Amino acid sequence: MFVTNHKNKNMDIKKYYLEKHPSDDLGAEIRKGSNFAGLINELHNCGDIYAYIGVYDSLLRERVFLGLSHYINVPYEYIYKLWLKI
Repeated sequence: MFVTNHKNKNMDIKKYYLEKHPSDDLGAEIRKGSNFAGLINELHNCGDIYAYIGVYDSLLRERVFLGLSHYINVPYEYIYKLWLKI
C-alpha cells in the first residue's frame, strides 16, 4: 500500500499541474476529472495514460509522473518503469 503525501486521496491532476506549472498552456487541456488515484490504476492495468490525462505531450507526462511519485511517495523511476512495463 502506498502512503500519500496529500490529504486528498483523489488529487486532481489538472489542479496540481496548473499550480506547479502555471505558464504551461497545455495544463488547461488536461482532462477534467483525471486524478492521481486513477492514473496509478491506469499504470497498473497497462492503460493509455495519455488518453487518461487527455494531453499527448511527453514533458507534461513526465511532470505528471513526478507529481504522482510525490503523491504516492515512491521514486520517479518506479512510476517510469510501470509505464514502460519493466
